[in-house]
Amino acid sequence: MKAAAYLLDKKEITSESTFEPYIKRAKRKALCDEMMMQLAALQSPLEEKYRHTLNCQQNVEKCYNSYTGEEKLQVMHCNSRWCSTCSSRRTAELIDAYLPSLKKMANPYLVTLTKKAVPITYKDITAAYTEMHHTFRKIKDTMRKRGCTLNGIRKWESNYNLQQETANPHFHVLVDGYMEAHTLRSLWLLHDDELSPKAQHIEKADEGSLQELFKYTAKQICNTETFDAKAVDTIYQAIDKRRTLQNFGSFKKALVSSQIDEEVVELSQEEIRAEKAAWEVVDVYRWDVHRYNWFNSRGESLVRMLTAEETERAAALKKQRMQLIHIE
Repeated sequence: MKAAAYLLDKKEITSESTFEPYIKRAKRKALCDEMMMQLAALQSPLEEKYRHTLNCQQNVEKCYNSYTGEEKLQVMHCNSRWCSTCSSRRTAELIDAYLPSLKKMANPYLVTLTKKAVPITYKDITAAYTEMHHTFRKIKDTMRKRGCTLNGIRKWESNYNLQQETANPHFHVLVDGYMEAHTLRSLWLLHDDELSPKAQHIEKADEGSLQELFKYTAKQICNTETFDAKAVDTIYQAIDKRRTLQNFGSFKKALVSSQIDEEVVELSQEEIRAEKAAWEVVDVYRWDVHRYNWFNSRGESLVRMLTAEETERAAALKKQRMQLIHIE
């Protein structure tokens, strides 16, 4: 895995509150690491990528800038779709990018279009993915010919049912217009007479709908609070290198210029070089997989220790992982 795949996260240290987000990150990393270890143990084609995610946020560096007197924390991210922290960051970025377009919608609706459950196999899930996208394109074309242009964005995702041993692929589609939303639902049902009308939902959309739209691609822990590595890995293999998010019509990302970039333009090349050279790593906190926290060489933790309640899910997955090792 190339180092360029990492994203650098920098936060200025202005107060103790700067460390608060890392408490949430510690909870996410504790749970994510346990899932990644089970996924990597499967030795699937995605093993290297899962192990790459284990390195996500492994070290938190405290830096000092002698040129400006500032301090900051920096950490490297894997930016993988199955990483909970990176998914959370990506969701926030996508909401910021698409919120202006949502606000321009006159009458937004969130439409959920489901596919009949399929066996949890690579072949069946990829076939469902292809068929769903093909059907959606045909519906858009049909509506366009009727003089109705769809504007919005869609997201493909899937959860799974261990009792039935099935995956449940579906679309979340944000569209503008009451008639457009109901026409989309009606045409979707026409393309497959085995679909249940009750499983195709329409609800009025608001800003919270973007959170629902972007939150994940594959639900890792199913409704029974169970994590099944083989099921999750099969879904991720099926959508590996496939696009799951697509905007259409006039629904576009906002082009927001970076204030930082504007400020840098005002600096001379000498000043830029001096500022880059001035940053120095003064402390490193390394993740301890057993204690679910980052510690420096003096044994000091980056954030407060998580409670047993906060690490309950991670501990349950660790117990599950150890049982699987014992069985094998």
